[in-house]
Amino acid sequence: MKKVKVKGLYKDIPETIILNVDSLEIGKTIKVRDCQFDNYELVNAKDLVIAGVRATRNSAAAATTEEGEGEGEGEAAAE
Repeated sequence: MKKVKVKGLYKDIPETIILNVDSLEIGKTIKVRDCQFDNYELVNAKDLVIAGVRATRNSAAAATTEEGEGEGEGEAAAE
């Protein structure tokens, strides 16, 4: 959970803010500057990262293994 500073009328400020992160890819982030709301605004630094997707060591190792296997198959098919 990340806390951000919000500016607006008391009646317009929600208790929680929900952001859709379904479209985020590995290595991508959502920053304060990317968020726009109708009745309130975030007053934190515009470069503050609110959400991000990072690769774990296991997923990076699996990707490397898959790439290595794919190269071997391509070489065998070419011969």
